[in-house]
Amino acid sequence: MHLIDPDASVLGDACTELADWLLLSVRAELVARVTVRPWTPKALCPSTLGRRGPVRGAALVMVQQIIADPTRLPVR
Repeated sequence: MHLIDPDASVLGDACTELADWLLLSVRAELVARVTVRPWTPKALCPSTLGRRGPVRGAALVMVQQIIADPTRLPVR
């Protein structure tokens, strides 16, 4: 059984700040553990958004949901 089959992975949030220390070892683990197809170590990269990434992603999802269904927006 394979738990992941990624095309690419991104280190985000606080891990972005630790990328210099994490990238080599995480890439080595992915090469060893992703057996579905060959894994390219360059497919793992740090997020360009840093710690703001998760918050911006959550905001984007919320905006998309409100646009899809405006009744989700609370009215006072």
